[in-house]
Amino acid sequence: ALMRLSAHLLERICVARLGGEASELTMGRMPSADERLTQQQMFVLSRTAEGVCLDDLLDVSGMPRPDVLPIVLELFERGLLVTDR
Repeated sequence: ALMRLSAHLLERICVARLGGEASELTMGRMPSADERLTQQQMFVLSRTAEGVCLDDLLDVSGMPRPDVLPIVLELFERGLLVTDR
């Protein structure tokens, strides 16, 4: 029960940091040549080229929410993704 509660709390923190599930995400900048991205990060970033709301991005990622939210948050914190909020 504690693990489920922790996962739920972490998800809520990530979603709030990104401006909510309805926030629109777009690419903030292109990764530099020396910036290393995982395949998952590259896939998530590719889904945002034309803008997508966070909730839809989580759906199309094909990954569990607890796995994809930290990826989205890291891309956001690195300036690779920006939100409209």
